[in-house]
Amino acid sequence: NGGVDWRDGRSRHRIRARAMISAIVNDEWDAIIRLATGQRELFVDNRRDMIADPISTNQTLTQSFSKKDWWLDLAYFDFHPASVKGLNVYGGKINNPFFTPGATELIWDGDLTPEGIGVVYSRPLSEKDTLNLAGGGFWVQESSAGADTSLWGIQSYWKHAMDKDYILAGAGYFDYANIQGLADRYGVLAGNTPTPGGGAWGSDFNLFEMFAEYGTHIGGLPISFYGDWVNNLSAVTDKDTGWLIGTSINKCKDPGSWAARYNYRELQADAVVGAFTDSDFIGGGTDGKGHEFGFDYQLHKNVQLGLTYFHNQLDRGAGSNGLDYRRLQADIVVKFK
Repeated sequence: NGGVDWRDGRSRHRIRARAMISAIVNDEWDAIIRLATGQRELFVDNRRDMIADPISTNQTLTQSFSKKDWWLDLAYFDFHPASVKGLNVYGGKINNPFFTPGATELIWDGDLTPEGIGVVYSRPLSEKDTLNLAGGGFWVQESSAGADTSLWGIQSYWKHAMDKDYILAGAGYFDYANIQGLADRYGVLAGNTPTPGGGAWGSDFNLFEMFAEYGTHIGGLPISFYGDWVNNLSAVTDKDTGWLIGTSINKCKDPGSWAARYNYRELQADAVVGAFTDSDFIGGGTDGKGHEFGFDYQLHKNVQLGLTYFHNQLDRGAGSNGLDYRRLQADIVVKFK
């Protein structure tokens, strides 16, 4: 795949740096700017082009000690009117406004920062029940020669508290306009079905999602169970569905604390847009299945160690048996102000 011999291992030493400025404009308006590392090297129209990866801020340490780039990762306003409690309106290059159960990445990679307008609203229905709504319209690709490619989404979920436990359930709908036939100039089809001649998206994407999460305590430790399911209602193939189930236990807070997580997922070729899903599972993109294991340890205040292992099967172009994909990530995270 892409000239990589899947029988051989590959090791990379990578860094991620992010710097953010947050300003309080007045009682109802904030402004946020964040710079981040991240790089993707591509060949466009037979020339090398450097663009930032939309789903990763990791920077590989390579190219003979060359200087590394900073990119604009966030730049947006946050309007939260006092007259409508629980409402936030975001505009610009923003954090993803849509909820993901267990902070998993079946549809969206955690580093994705869409560009447009997002609205989030949370309304208490009772002492134990809360209704949460999110919506947005985003520009995916502007075109001077034709219609722009855009993303429109709406999501809702209900959360019910039970003493120290909780349960939530919700659904969402995400419509990509004018993506079918869009030329793949940057090589990011990432498992999605191309047009018969290749080089463009062959499928439309209108995604319907359902999810649920349950949180409780076992042996004094917080634990959650969650599931996510998505179907592309406009897929041109029958490979139109993705699903994930998982669990997380404990949380990192004070030095010496720890957290663990596990999930299993299957993501068919045209279930979601491959360019925006998890960049680590099956190496990024769609058309695969498998396990993810994670463990984090709070070494000191603001210093955390992490270990993540992916044991996956990549089905993309691999015939009936698939290709084994193994990925081990070791991280040290340092936060400061």
